[in-house]
Amino acid sequence: MIESTAPLFCDVEEPRRFTQAEVDWRAANAPANLRRDFKTNTTWDRECDE
Repeated sequence: MIESTAPLFCDVEEPRRFTQAEVDWRAANAPANLRRDFKTNTTWDRECDE
C-alpha cells in the first residue's frame, strides 16, 4: 500500500483562480459553479501545501 502524506483531494484538485471579470460573469450566469469553486479553494487552502 502506498501512503501519501497529503489528502487524495490534493492529488486530484488544484486551486481555481479567476479574474474579477470571470467572477462577475460566473456570479451572474453560473452561481452554483462559483460556489463550488470557492468551496474547492477553501478546502485546498486548508488541506494542501503548495
